[in-house]
Amino acid sequence: MRSHSVRLVLLAGFTLLVLAGCEEKKPARMEVHPKGPFAFSSKGKRETLRLAFFDDKGRPYVRKPNAVFDAVDPSVVTVTAGEDGASATIAPMKTGATDVVVKAFGLSETVKVSVNLVGKVAFADGIPDKLKLLKSTKVKVQVFNDRGDEIKDHPPVQYRASDYCIDVMPDGTVKGVALGQCQVIASVGGVTIRHSIEVVD
Repeated sequence: MRSHSVRLVLLAGFTLLVLAGCEEKKPARMEVHPKGPFAFSSKGKRETLRLAFFDDKGRPYVRKPNAVFDAVDPSVVTVTAGEDGASATIAPMKTGATDVVVKAFGLSETVKVSVNLVGKVAFADGIPDKLKLLKSTKVKVQVFNDRGDEIKDHPPVQYRASDYCIDVMPDGTVKGVALGQCQVIASVGGVTIRHSIEVVD
């Protein structure tokens, strides 16, 4: 009876050793691509994070991670995890700064995010209502975020004309090329504004 108990104990110990030897090792390193930092100026912009894992010898680790992605301040950005468990999409919500913390297999990485959403665009003072034929003027805009603060380093402004009577250059130069009334159109950060100019003799 005693020998039988000893055999059971030995068998149990051997089983534990086998299971321990077969236990899959966790990755030694996690990488986030792209690693950031990210800056958003438009609500329509998105950034996708993708994870890669490596063992202690630098070899790829392919087991599904089921990573957890959390925004420290979810009012600034939302983070939606992908079905593959190794990716997530960041979407801006309002102006501010926050971190996105990524965790998987006991590893952790932090991605810095800043948001400065364009809330309002206005033509600067001095834009004319009338422009003589073949004469030019230059228009400028002021850009404000959703808090009402002016954004000095805003994204490039896209200028265009609504019709044939004016030409509008990329730098905001407007030239009257035919009699009539047209609009100067300026777009930046998903916000578009217009100003009417009449071309006269």
